[in-house]
Amino acid sequence: MTLSLLLLLPLSTSAPAGGVTLAVPGDFPTIQAAIDAAQPGDTVLVADGVYRGTGNRDVHFGGKAITVRSENGPQHCTIDCEGTPTVPFRGFVFDAAETRDSVLEGFTITGGATLPGAIADIFNGGGILIQAASPTIRNCHFVENQAGCWGGAVYVGDSHDFAPGPASPLIENCTFEANLADDEGGGFFTWGFGHGSQPTIRNSVFLGNGAATGGGAVTSFGGTELVLDHVTMIGNSALIAPNAWIGQATVTNSILWNEDEAGLVEWSTNTFSYSLVKGGVPGIGNLDVDPLFKPDGYHLRPISPLVDAGSPASVAGQLDIDGQPRRIGRRSDIGADEAILRGIRR
Repeated sequence: MTLSLLLLLPLSTSAPAGGVTLAVPGDFPTIQAAIDAAQPGDTVLVADGVYRGTGNRDVHFGGKAITVRSENGPQHCTIDCEGTPTVPFRGFVFDAAETRDSVLEGFTITGGATLPGAIADIFNGGGILIQAASPTIRNCHFVENQAGCWGGAVYVGDSHDFAPGPASPLIENCTFEANLADDEGGGFFTWGFGHGSQPTIRNSVFLGNGAATGGGAVTSFGGTELVLDHVTMIGNSALIAPNAWIGQATVTNSILWNEDEAGLVEWSTNTFSYSLVKGGVPGIGNLDVDPLFKPDGYHLRPISPLVDAGSPASVAGQLDIDGQPRRIGRRSDIGADEAILRGIRR
């Protein structure tokens, strides 16, 4: 059964220094129209509502260092792509060498779909397609998107026909729920060809995603060096590796857990530390114990063995999946959630 994960992270309403705010729909009728008019440093601020149709799907940043942000978070602002495998539409496309100064924040992205097929990028990334670009995607909820090949919600590749180059996006404080891939990477897929790509996912949850072949939540192949930090994967499904099918990754402070089976394969070329993996995995601080989740399936009970079990090197100042400060105790907790004890943060 799909659980609704509403992110409640605080969102600033002011534009970056030197930039201006372009309001949708107040100043511009669509998100794309506002982006087309924006200059570096500007903020496109999207009011509450459900956005559909031309100009609000298949949206391109065009390489601009701008912030596109909802006014009040993903629980109030939805991009409904209305895509199907026969009439495909995505939410966003980053393919113009965007850097992490290109920021997408605070949306629910749903109903994205690609054509069925194999390998070519036209079939990949049901919700977002990233090609040789490195944007920041923050506080977004990806739900019920579908790819005909790779990356039901998000696909990241470091090479395409126009401008091959590194693809190192930062994806943080996001949820991936009930997304599907007809091949691999139900929630997220990345691969590379040696361009130095290092996608990073942190403080995020993958819940109930599925892939027909491998990596129900996450798949990473090729020359990409994937970084997973404080990520929780639970209840995902695939023929091979229900949670993660990864070939080259650094995984810290993360949970890969399915109640009835191991959720990971191919960890021989990866580095795991201070993480919980069903079935166990070599590395310092790793655990194979019941995480003692709350009934919602991903928050930790105060008595969980994962409380204060994260890496001593965890960076203070980050926010967990609920927008709560990290590392309040002796160490951060393992997983996307920083537990609360008796209603008071440790």
